[in-house]
Amino acid sequence: MKKFTVVALSLAALLAMTGCSTSDDSSGSGTDTGGDTSQKTKFEGTWKSDDGFTLVINGTTVQISGTNAEDGISMHIEGAGNFALQGTKVIQPNNKTVDKITHTIVTCNAEMTLTTADMVSGMNANNVCGGGWKINTAKNVSTCTMPGDSKTICGDIQEGEKDIFYLAKANRLYSGDGDQGLDASGYPVALETDFMTKQ
Repeated sequence: MKKFTVVALSLAALLAMTGCSTSDDSSGSGTDTGGDTSQKTKFEGTWKSDDGFTLVINGTTVQISGTNAEDGISMHIEGAGNFALQGTKVIQPNNKTVDKITHTIVTCNAEMTLTTADMVSGMNANNVCGGGWKINTAKNVSTCTMPGDSKTICGDIQEGEKDIFYLAKANRLYSGDGDQGLDASGYPVALETDFMTKQ
């Protein structure tokens, strides 16, 4: 789920919210083995990252919320949608069996607050999200298209995603690292080193 870093004129500001903290051995790539889609309960519950991102899984529904602040930008997002297990696969180098999942965010609300005068000047000069930015004033950017991206902020999230989950030590949830590559079916081949903790 971690996909981005915060950059002023990029959708990357959104995805940084899905990042977690603390690392552990979890990387790898792998092959498909099919699997059991009846194990929804092991992921159910509330999961939090050290940076304030929350993921709530309840059966076939998922909710996300969180705020991430870096480099003069504070981004807050909330969303709700669908969650489904799609079997398992084995990733390398450690032969870890991970669960393949899909999730689609149906409702989404995103607000951005700029916390430095330089950031406000840059966003207004480039008319990002219609301009009119003020320091420390939240602006709804749910339907905004950031420079260099063809989709709105919420549209990108609502597109749906294939991911992998790995549960370690019963309370650590790792998600896939798409930057390490995707298999032929579109699932990540490796895990993030960051994780979320069950509450």
